[in-house]
Amino acid sequence: MKKWKWIIAMAMMSGLSGLAHAAPYCFTINPTGPLKTAEYNFDANKIPPFNPNVPDGTLLLGITLESDNVPPPFWIRCVYPIFSLSYWHSPLPAYGVNQKMFQSGIEGVAVKIASSGKFLPIDSRDAYYPEYEIGVGGGNKASVMLQFYKIGPITGKGRLSGEFAFHSVTSLTDKVVSYRWSGDLQIKAPTCNAAAATQNVDLGTYSTKKFTGIGSTSDLKPFAINLICSGGDESVDAKLYMTLTDVTYQSNTSNTLNLSSDSTAKGLGIQVFKDSTLLSYGPDSSVAGNKNQWYAGTTGNGFFSIPLSARFIQTSPTVTAGKAKGRMTFTLSYQ
Repeated sequence: MKKWKWIIAMAMMSGLSGLAHAAPYCFTINPTGPLKTAEYNFDANKIPPFNPNVPDGTLLLGITLESDNVPPPFWIRCVYPIFSLSYWHSPLPAYGVNQKMFQSGIEGVAVKIASSGKFLPIDSRDAYYPEYEIGVGGGNKASVMLQFYKIGPITGKGRLSGEFAFHSVTSLTDKVVSYRWSGDLQIKAPTCNAAAATQNVDLGTYSTKKFTGIGSTSDLKPFAINLICSGGDESVDAKLYMTLTDVTYQSNTSNTLNLSSDSTAKGLGIQVFKDSTLLSYGPDSSVAGNKNQWYAGTTGNGFFSIPLSARFIQTSPTVTAGKAKGRMTFTLSYQ
């Protein structure tokens, strides 16, 4: 005896039962062959923008998407199962415990995936006849409901791609339906360039009498590093970290910039502050956690200014009058 059932889109498929000691297996029929999988493609670019600057745990958006395609129909037969286990699962890594949430592939974003109003994973076990045939694919387009949640900093890293849900019979590996991203949604954070290729900062003119011993300083003079940031998605910000590098002595990791070789003054160095914090120098590298890297701020597209200040500091017992110049570069790291 046979029982017939047709699987279209997200309709739940019941399971099988059969001979007490037989292992379940399924295969494609008409023509006979290995088990096939119907692939439904969903365009990730149809997901609207969302505001990432909300507290962790916030629902960013909920959306129901329709597949772009209807795969050609085919039939499968499952034979002599002990129990038929019908699954709707996701290959994405699970997030949390008993939350039915998965890591979406975008850093800081988790997703809940619903089949027929129930969130994955869904396992069902039912009793049916020893032989069972199922139609897969064809008919209507598939639809899936998705809920995206913020679970941490949304940095723009990662993307929605590949398989995100599947329907299987008899075991998790016997896939008959696969849901895949056909688009490639990648949250784009802005990148920044210096508003000016070079910048001169005048720290003022002082008498050598201003410097009374090692560690004595001139007045702080304000300046700013100005950036033009672009290329980011709407409402997506970039967290900027910065490293200052001493051009004259690139191995310098102290908090004092050396005078350049064309300086005629002697016995001085230059110190740079962010707010009240004295900054140190580090290697010219954008790697996260680079030595003496510091947080510069968060910005979206547009103009972004980083206010700083600088001063001279006496570094030797004697200060020689002349021109005192220092050269530094900055390197951004997007995190």
